[in-house]
Amino acid sequence: MISQGEKPQLKTYSELLIACARFPEKETWQQALLLVKDMESYGSKSNPTPDWYAKIIQECSHFRPHWQQATDLFNDMKVRGLSPNINCYNNMILAVAKGSKLEQAFELVEEMKKENISLNSCTYLHLLRGCDVIGDWRKALEIFKQMSENEIEHSERSYYFTMSALGKAGQIEDTLKLFEEMKAKHITPTVHIFNALISAYLEAGQLQHAVETFDSMPNIRQRTTYEILISGCENAGDTEKAKDLVEVMNSDFNIGKPKTNSVQID
Repeated sequence: MISQGEKPQLKTYSELLIACARFPEKETWQQALLLVKDMESYGSKSNPTPDWYAKIIQECSHFRPHWQQATDLFNDMKVRGLSPNINCYNNMILAVAKGSKLEQAFELVEEMKKENISLNSCTYLHLLRGCDVIGDWRKALEIFKQMSENEIEHSERSYYFTMSALGKAGQIEDTLKLFEEMKAKHITPTVHIFNALISAYLEAGQLQHAVETFDSMPNIRQRTTYEILISGCENAGDTEKAKDLVEVMNSDFNIGKPKTNSVQID
């Protein structure tokens, strides 16, 4: 395109970066980044904005663990003299949180505060996700409490990420407390909430309570729900219960059944 004298649109650079972010080859990404850094010299008709960077950073966050690509873009934006907005910061925090770089996420939060950018619900959710990724239940509880103190409304997702982090550490009392709290607030527990609670019971060595929770669930069980409990039964030495669950799971999800030909021949 450039060699033929055509001037790339900003959309072209967006598509180039998103395409390169899907692949782990560092050399390919660096080549794309160099083109973006020099877009003015190629006669680009548009200049990148903070929102443009925010969108590409968000795309990078989808391809874990490509948090480094997001960081490259974030730094390039600053070199251009552009000030990151709330969307840029939130998407950067999401990218590094998914990449298990929780410390960098909190560094970005401190940077936001210095720039007088208030944290919103998305900021807190991304931080909680990061805590869940690395299993830092103490930090998750701290962030959860900060949301309440700052009058940020809790959602099913904030409960889930916190309960999941707690569950991985077997902190069953705090997990149950949050479960009861969300029900009191009339927030309907999703299958992910139940999965987190079952995992917490199993991690705490309370297989019977995990089974009772499984049995009490509404008709929203996923295959993952079965697999969590089956693994817990096997680890606890209850192979009979594990076998029973496998049979029910295979029946519910048509696992191992031959596909039938529904085409009728006259």
